[in-house]
Amino acid sequence: MPPLEDKELKRREYFRDKQREHRLRVRREAAAIKAEFAELQARARELRVDSHPAVDTDGGLSWSILASVFRAESNRSTAKQQALIKKSNAMKDLVAFMQRFVSVNVTAPLPPASPWQSATLLEDPEARKLGKEWLTQQLYYNMDYTFRFFPSVALDEEFYCIDMDTSDDWLNSVEIMQHIWPGNMETSKAYLQNHMAELLFREPSQVLVECTENTKLYRRTTEEGSFINILQGNFVEADRFVVVMRQVEDDEAFNSRSYRQQHIMIWVEVRQVTATHVAVRTISHFSRYFRDGQGFVSVDELAKIWKIDLTGVPEDQKTDHLRSTYIRQERADHSIFRKKIQSIIEKVNSPDYSLSPS
Repeated sequence: MPPLEDKELKRREYFRDKQREHRLRVRREAAAIKAEFAELQARARELRVDSHPAVDTDGGLSWSILASVFRAESNRSTAKQQALIKKSNAMKDLVAFMQRFVSVNVTAPLPPASPWQSATLLEDPEARKLGKEWLTQQLYYNMDYTFRFFPSVALDEEFYCIDMDTSDDWLNSVEIMQHIWPGNMETSKAYLQNHMAELLFREPSQVLVECTENTKLYRRTTEEGSFINILQGNFVEADRFVVVMRQVEDDEAFNSRSYRQQHIMIWVEVRQVTATHVAVRTISHFSRYFRDGQGFVSVDELAKIWKIDLTGVPEDQKTDHLRSTYIRQERADHSIFRKKIQSIIEKVNSPDYSLSPS
């Protein structure tokens, strides 16, 4: 047989074999599909036997359909009732919590010898949130009355003073200041809302912070045995931004009985004075340190806290010496405080800083 005919014959045999294999594969797949279809039909017949038709022979809805509808509505009604009962019980609990909050925070006015009233926060999350709002709003409502005692200083002038009242055992201190800083209201809000821990604490990374929409609670205990629990609230007005702060002396979320602490109240007001600068006015009140149930710390312990040496000072002169040295130290430290503020403001005013709340 000539070579060309032999080659053509082999090619035809090859394609016949391929077509035969293809037909066999198609027949096998068709048989498998038919078998699966038959199985599905059998299962469908079984399901139809067990099910109820949607329509009865008289053309009405099947009783099973009606029963399923009523059952679904009953389940929804039961779930809604349970949700309402749960919500009602939660509201009853919250009312009980807030009644207790009011009983410990809204008391009769203190006698003249006790100018401070302690604040309490409950542990229940919702009552705790409402308590924070109430305490900060109370300070906010007293803002204008407090600033009636601010010295007559032009809004574009710098001012600082500090004093301590030694006429009673409270040794109350008052610090008043006005700073002029570069920036606008938005950058000032970012600075006071997001960086307060850097101003209040030497080691802000060691501070526990609780946040709500409008408040922050800064908690810190020191190795020396002090308990700091500062609550901050922020309020925006048309022409000023207000920050209020206070020590929360009694906090159910933390047992502070073994620690010393002091009463603290702070009011901060920010106003735009030029297109490029703001005036920040601050009034701060501080009491003598005390321990819950034990009263004031001694003058000697207070001097140790403030790193004031009373060696050789007669007993009857210790309080006056403590006052004069404390005031002198605070005035000297104020320049350090200003530098800290300036570094934060420079960071906030930088182009790379995001003004969104942290």
